[in-house]
Amino acid sequence: MGKEIIKKIHESLTSHAILSKNIGLLNGKMGVGLYMFEAARQNHQPDLQKLAERMVNNVVEQLETVEITNNGFEDGLTGIVFGLEYLVRERLIFPEDENSFMNLNDRIFNAVIDHAENIPIDLTGIVGCLFYLYPKLAFDNLGTVELRYTKRLAIELVNILSLKIVRVEKQFSEPLSFNILWNLPLILLSLGKMWKLHLYDLKIRHIVEQLSPVILSLFPQIHANRLYLLLAMKVLNNLSIPGWAEHVSLLEQNISMKRIVNEEFKNRAIAIKNGISGVSLICDQLTILDSKNPFRIKYEELERKISESEYWAQQFEDNIGILYGNTGIGLALLKNKKNK
Repeated sequence: MGKEIIKKIHESLTSHAILSKNIGLLNGKMGVGLYMFEAARQNHQPDLQKLAERMVNNVVEQLETVEITNNGFEDGLTGIVFGLEYLVRERLIFPEDENSFMNLNDRIFNAVIDHAENIPIDLTGIVGCLFYLYPKLAFDNLGTVELRYTKRLAIELVNILSLKIVRVEKQFSEPLSFNILWNLPLILLSLGKMWKLHLYDLKIRHIVEQLSPVILSLFPQIHANRLYLLLAMKVLNNLSIPGWAEHVSLLEQNISMKRIVNEEFKNRAIAIKNGISGVSLICDQLTILDSKNPFRIKYEELERKISESEYWAQQFEDNIGILYGNTGIGLALLKNKKNK
């Protein structure tokens, strides 16, 4: 059953992804390339490795020949460079020039600085930029000037976030259904990345304390949203914010995985953005934080839920992205199997 779904996913990506005009990370070719490299590595599939190389080469070629005006994480330059640098870091691709991404990074940095006043706080703006900057600061051997410049940009983004938080408080209420793009958890997760770097501890604490009354007043109606909020709070547990331990405990005691898997999602809701695949990735992250994490979806359960979905009866081949489509579903299965 599971092998048939994986085969469907790979066939659809092989025939349709290369035709896509979107080269972005979360909805386009960059994300497809990342997934194919991971799947090839985990399952020892040389043919898939070749397809992954073809996909990423196509992204690089388009970067060289097409003007990319979108700098966002979802479909723009920030996400694409994040993906390419991940592949280099994992030694899955080997650029001829070690500084081949420097010009792209400069474009991103300049765009952020030039439009700092109007940059949104969500994944298309500040949150996406912080996700992009974290691995550079955490894992890359940056030169002195580049390190100083990258840190300065991260600090500037945290400052802007601090100023904008109060104005967008209404965006933090629970969405009507599960949504991986819910701003509140995404902001907390991005701040958690910066906190791990001890980059700007006092300011990050200040932002979290600003948000704390909103967070502590939230008890989501949807159990999947409770799970997402739990992950976001656990990432920042070490800040020891008053009331957080009790609220984390309250959420933990009132999350039913059985209800999430069997009741909260419509049959077709299997994508990462608003379906069971997104919940599976949240469970994986909770397990990384705590090996004794009780909130898990068994691989067989996830495989069954995905395989039996009416999603496959519709025109699914064009849905290539991580957020809304086949790449994300395949990625969720891949990660869940790896961590089971």
